[in-house]
Amino acid sequence: MNIYSLKKEKHKLSLRYLIVIPSSLFLLFFFRRFEQITDLHLWYLLPTWILLAHLSCAVSNLITDRSFRASRHLFRSTFLIYGKRTSVVHFQSAFLTSLLEETIFRYVLLNLLLDRLGHNFLAVVLTSVAFAVIHLVFNRGSRRLLPCLDLFLFSIAVSVLNVVTASFYPALIIHGMRNYILRVLLIRRDEQDLSSGGGIV
Repeated sequence: MNIYSLKKEKHKLSLRYLIVIPSSLFLLFFFRRFEQITDLHLWYLLPTWILLAHLSCAVSNLITDRSFRASRHLFRSTFLIYGKRTSVVHFQSAFLTSLLEETIFRYVLLNLLLDRLGHNFLAVVLTSVAFAVIHLVFNRGSRRLLPCLDLFLFSIAVSVLNVVTASFYPALIIHGMRNYILRVLLIRRDEQDLSSGGGIV
């Protein structure tokens, strides 16, 4: 399980800004799909993208824990983050990670494969395989079948959304909010475990 320590996240935050912002800007402007970042006509659907982020957390839990009841409970719990005091550091960190991943996988790789292959389904699947493999390499928590399957299916969903909307923002918002929600829930679960003497799993 990933534990997002506030101290560690603060330490990494400035480094993430130094790496993510220049890298993302370079890729966004180098690849030249400006219509995906300048077309803002879908902003009225922002509440929908946020709701889908909450739903994706529950689906993720359903895939990894295989419990419909626990997933339903987690879905309700995701909305409690708005009533709790959480750190802006975790919000920034979640969105910076999502920004880099969405730029690499959905903005560059997916569109590159769409141009070269001319086949939407194959481009979406290959992008999702790459997304899952990168997480396998860099994240120990993803090195099991069900978390890997979860990442693959999540990537399929946001990749399809990218193709359907022809916009960079819906996938970024869903991905960023999903990362943030899961971070907050993991921090809270970790704090509860420590306070009850259960330790960290």
